[in-house]
Amino acid sequence: MPLDPQFPPDDDHLVARSAGDPAEPAQDPTLDEAGRERALRAAAEQGDAPAALALAHLLREAGRHLESWHWAQLAADAGNRTAAGTLACWRWVESRDPALEPQLRAGADHSHSARAGLADLLRVTGRVEEARSVLERGAVRGEVASWLPLGNIYREELDDVVAAEAAYRAGIEGGDIHSHHNLGVLLLGTGDVDGAIEHFSIAAAGGDELAARVLREVLSEG
Repeated sequence: MPLDPQFPPDDDHLVARSAGDPAEPAQDPTLDEAGRERALRAAAEQGDAPAALALAHLLREAGRHLESWHWAQLAADAGNRTAAGTLACWRWVESRDPALEPQLRAGADHSHSARAGLADLLRVTGRVEEARSVLERGAVRGEVASWLPLGNIYREELDDVVAAEAAYRAGIEGGDIHSHHNLGVLLLGTGDVDGAIEHFSIAAAGGDELAARVLREVLSEG
C-alpha cells in the first residue's frame, strides 16, 4: 500500500506551501485568491521580499511555475533566506542534484521546505540517521512539514511502527492532510480497517488523490 511520499508527484505540498515559515506576511481573511494575488503583487513590486515569496507560493499552487520562480528569485536576491531555502528545495525536487546539499543546509533553519528537501537528499544518498536527525530538529522547532517525512523514515527505514504512528498523528494535529493517508496505510497494515478508512476519508476529502484511490480499493474489497 503506497505512502504519500515526502514530495508527492501530483501535489508537491511541502514545496508549494510553507505556512509558518519565518517572515510569512499576514493574510487578509476578507480577500479571495485573486484579491490576495493583487495585494501581494503590489507589495512585492514595492520591494517587499516576504510578499514576493508569498506570491511565489500562491502562483506555484495555481500551476504558474515560471512566474513563481521569478518572484521567489527576486525575494532571494533581496536577501530573504527563507526564499533562498525554498528555491533550493524547488531545484532539488526538479533536478534531484546532490550538489544542492550546501544550499539546502544553509536554508534548513530558515525554510521548512529546505529542511524537507535536505532530509530527502540525505535519505536517498544513504544517510538515513542524519535525515532522521534533521527532521527531528524540525519537529522540535514546531515545523509541521517535518512530521510526514519523519514518519516515513521511522516506518520504511527504521521499522518503528510506534514512532511512525506518533509522527503521523503529530502531523495531523498540525494540519497536514497527507499525514491522514499515511496513518491510514499504517493502521491498515495492523488490521485496523475502520481506523484506516476514517483517515483515508479525511485525506480524500482534503484533496489527497492517492488517499481517494486507496479508499475506493479498500471499500471495494470490504
